[in-house]
Amino acid sequence: MFPVDGEYEISVTLARNRDDEYLGLTRERTLDLRLDDQRLNVFTIAANPKKVVLGSGTPPDAHLKIRLPVKAGTREIAATFLKDTVVKEGIIDRVRGDDVVTYFEGVGSITVAGPFNVQGSGNTVTRDRIFICHPSAAASEQEACAKKILSNLAHHAYRRPVRPDDLTQLLALYKSGAQNGGFESGVRLALQKILVSPDFLFRAEVDPPGAAPGTVYKINDIELASRLSFFLWSSIPDDQLLAVAESGRLSDPSVLQAQVKRMLADPRSQALVKNFAGQWLYLRNIARISPDQTTFPNFDDNLRDALAKETELLIESQMREDHPVTDLLTSDYTFLNQRLAEHYGIKGIYGSEFRRVKLEDPNRYGLLGQASILAVTSYPNRTAPTIRGKWVLEQLLGSPPPPPPPNVPSLKDDATAQKMTMRQRMEQHRANPTCAACHRLMDPLGFALENFDGLGTWRASVAPGSGPIDASGTTPDGTAFSGPAGLRDVLMKKQDMFVQTFTERLITYALGRGVEEYDYAALRKISRAAAADNQKWSSIILGIVKSTPFQMRRTSDGNF
Repeated sequence: MFPVDGEYEISVTLARNRDDEYLGLTRERTLDLRLDDQRLNVFTIAANPKKVVLGSGTPPDAHLKIRLPVKAGTREIAATFLKDTVVKEGIIDRVRGDDVVTYFEGVGSITVAGPFNVQGSGNTVTRDRIFICHPSAAASEQEACAKKILSNLAHHAYRRPVRPDDLTQLLALYKSGAQNGGFESGVRLALQKILVSPDFLFRAEVDPPGAAPGTVYKINDIELASRLSFFLWSSIPDDQLLAVAESGRLSDPSVLQAQVKRMLADPRSQALVKNFAGQWLYLRNIARISPDQTTFPNFDDNLRDALAKETELLIESQMREDHPVTDLLTSDYTFLNQRLAEHYGIKGIYGSEFRRVKLEDPNRYGLLGQASILAVTSYPNRTAPTIRGKWVLEQLLGSPPPPPPPNVPSLKDDATAQKMTMRQRMEQHRANPTCAACHRLMDPLGFALENFDGLGTWRASVAPGSGPIDASGTTPDGTAFSGPAGLRDVLMKKQDMFVQTFTERLITYALGRGVEEYDYAALRKISRAAAADNQKWSSIILGIVKSTPFQMRRTSDGNF
């Protein structure tokens, strides 16, 4: 977002490893920099046969910058390395040669500095939403317009009707700012007050006057609107939701159901997918994974972004098409772009755009085949069957293993251990009776996913000549299974546990707190209602919104 018309400096840094060594500079590189599909410049990066480390002289990316005038608004900036110097217009997809294991060049960051030499405020979506009127130079007209603007902003920010004392404070600040800097300065000062107000920063729910400590009561429609919008949109209520709440009709079951369906159909519900998946499936950890570059030399930020995007798109499609939530385990399709398709070894996918792809390999079906999940449940240089097994128990079955005893040693990683398979190393670890009780629950589930390496790529063996991976396992009740498909079959036989766990995780997200013992009656009610509707997303979400924990509140008991 470029806030105003003016000059801006766009600079690019090159990717470096954890030792601050620049990657892929053994030959000359050409970098194409574009703004809104229009080429700004083509930079040449000189070849350097020696290792180049940050701080050892002039950085090789010091010249990758350009200063230019830009109109206010949202713009797309793209930087990509070219295979040759003859290119057609448009954003060029990065060309890779994954048949050769190497360290690829990459863009580390793109930074925009400015504005310089501001030429005007310009027109942006944000500015247009703030300045809903444009007064003349007359002071009376400006104050009337300011009152209209600030009433509108406070109404949305505070998520309730604006009180007279709210407006009195804001207009006083407006007058102070306008006296020194004019109309826009006055609005700016009052807007700063709105943005630091507790009514904006906190979702306060005030106890009814005279209510005794510990009293359980139903929240009002204004509070319900905020709970609903932050649950489904991770944002404030829109005009329609506020209007319905302020009219006192939101608590009507049919009106509430209509609003939930409308909000789920709105693009803003994508926030529910992204934030809930980040919390439930640990997708938020994708941003922090740091795969070992010797083990995974082709990992880059393009792949990092693609891993998370694939899972988010899969979950979003399931929610929007209102699938049974159990389809998250069995879906035979996913979403791929070229970078991720190459990672999976799937041919015929070109370009950076994601598209829906039917999967041929049953081992890739559902959440168990998502590289994002497999990556966040691995170590930087190897898989982690115990972590993966624990993830399955906790996040899919809601049966966390007991915590490990203190001072348990980690797996040995010496030369002898490295010659052993992961299963052999874990069996050696389980020989310790202290470790065996927990590991017999987790490890078999993790071994079923052992054909997926630490970044989710399928492999038949750990290394050439090491023999096929043994992905078999047995549950504590004696059920045998093998591989991701076998584990999925086990989970589908326990789908009631999966649905219950999914519902618990979703209501935890909706409430912003963990599930307590007194919530389980409501959870059972939600599950029964959803079961009658084939466990669909909409049934579970609507059940949560209508539930006692979502619509009720307990007054403070006075103890802090």
